[in-house]
Amino acid sequence: MTWEELVDDEGRVYYYNSKTEETQWGRPEDFTSEDSKIDKLLAKGQWSRFVTDEGEVYYFNEKTEESVWELPEEVQRKLKEGNDEVTTREGEGKEEDTKEVENIEPSKESDDHTAVNWEESENTEGSKRKVKKSQANDIVGLKELLRGSDEGERSMIRVDDDRMKDVEDHEGIRDEEDYSKQDFIEMLKEKGVDSSWSFTKVMESCIEDPRYWRIEDPLMRKQMHEIYLIGKADEEFKKVENSKEAYRNTFTEVLKKHDVKYYTQWKTCVREIIDESIFSLIPTSLKREFFDEYVGRLRLEHDSEQKKIREQQLDKLTEQLTPAIKYDSSFEKLLESVDLEKKYPALSKLDVLTLYENVIKDREAEFEDRLRENEKLNYRMDRRARDQFRSLLEELPKKKGIKYSATLKWSELLTYIRDEEAFIELCGHQGSSAIDFYWDIIDRENQLIRTKKDLCRQVLSANKLDIGGFDDDVDRFKEKMKEVGGSNGTITDEFSDEDYKLVFELLKEDEKPTATKRKHETEETSGSPDQKKSRLATMGYGAIR
Repeated sequence: MTWEELVDDEGRVYYYNSKTEETQWGRPEDFTSEDSKIDKLLAKGQWSRFVTDEGEVYYFNEKTEESVWELPEEVQRKLKEGNDEVTTREGEGKEEDTKEVENIEPSKESDDHTAVNWEESENTEGSKRKVKKSQANDIVGLKELLRGSDEGERSMIRVDDDRMKDVEDHEGIRDEEDYSKQDFIEMLKEKGVDSSWSFTKVMESCIEDPRYWRIEDPLMRKQMHEIYLIGKADEEFKKVENSKEAYRNTFTEVLKKHDVKYYTQWKTCVREIIDESIFSLIPTSLKREFFDEYVGRLRLEHDSEQKKIREQQLDKLTEQLTPAIKYDSSFEKLLESVDLEKKYPALSKLDVLTLYENVIKDREAEFEDRLRENEKLNYRMDRRARDQFRSLLEELPKKKGIKYSATLKWSELLTYIRDEEAFIELCGHQGSSAIDFYWDIIDRENQLIRTKKDLCRQVLSANKLDIGGFDDDVDRFKEKMKEVGGSNGTITDEFSDEDYKLVFELLKEDEKPTATKRKHETEETSGSPDQKKSRLATMGYGAIR
């Protein structure tokens, strides 16, 4: 198996190909879980390995439901206790070849360090962000890099016996290591090492320099080379950014000089500024980028100014037209009264129409609100008038001596209420009218007559009497009902003479043969208005047959 699974000092897993000397963060396709010692240890601790949509690896514990970005500490501890070569790899000789980690290779720089490769700077910007933590291990802070090293790691450093005898203090060893690292970095700078150098080329160029051998651990020399490249990438990135900003400022001044507007096209702009010296110094893609940025800012400023002007003119037009718009205002006439071209150039006919519709809607809403208020007020007044008239009808029998019956006529009732204030007040309101209350009285009295008719019929039936035996003698019917009905309490003193008369007529009507009833009904239907009126006068308005 050519791939090895390693862990850096921050607990991040990466992969090294011993055949191609390639190093990468992502797991190779031909490296399976069966080949991974880490996956086996994760499974024992109920940990699972997951990859986000962005390609970042994290770990989840199914038991504790904990999520971490770095390799769990318990797994790192087991790897270290088992002496697995996961976190470190011991070099087998001075001729160790390696390649840079993916996604942290900085852009190239020419020998005189003056030309800037714009395309590479843009392509590597995302990569530099991904190694932000590694950049923290800058050259000045190299002392902190190996302070966590234990005695087993320090035993790998080959030092002379005489030198080991002179070192009695652990801090002294650390200081000497720091100086060795600083010397190693200075050596790389003097040799002009850049991102195009592999570690093999570094060894071939620096192997005769004593400073190279002051760091005796091959893996540590490789780490120092990577740290140097990260710092170099930072310097190049800053140089690219600074140079790009300087070009942007200069190019912007040129655009201002040639009075480029927000509507200027790129082809037109090129013809205007082609003779400027800065034009030949900047790549075409970068010039177009600067142009789009500048024109975009001008367009935003123009749109903002136009929006402000339009709002001011719209407010002024609203103030002018709102009082003039009525419910029946015509839009055509309203438009003729507005001079859009001179007074309101930023507005259109559509704006006037929108304003007109909004004002009309407001007017309609105001009208509906007033209408609802009036309806509420009228409803309260109508109800008060009805209540007053109802009270008047209840007081009439006591005040005027009127007796309500099924034969009561509207004309009779009208003579009692004509001059009453409650009647006059009710006449002008909606809802129930005075005659509606009259029919309510007739319905109520008819219901009482119907009940009394049923009582008389029961008396006749119980005593085996026939209504036809009384002929048309109402008085004899009355006496008989009192005689036979009063003895058992069926007929009471509540029966008035008018009640006996009306009940007698209704009972006789019920006893008529069917043919005679139909003839009588036909006569009523086809009779003249006078005949109908005569019949109603006899039976009373609202009398139920």
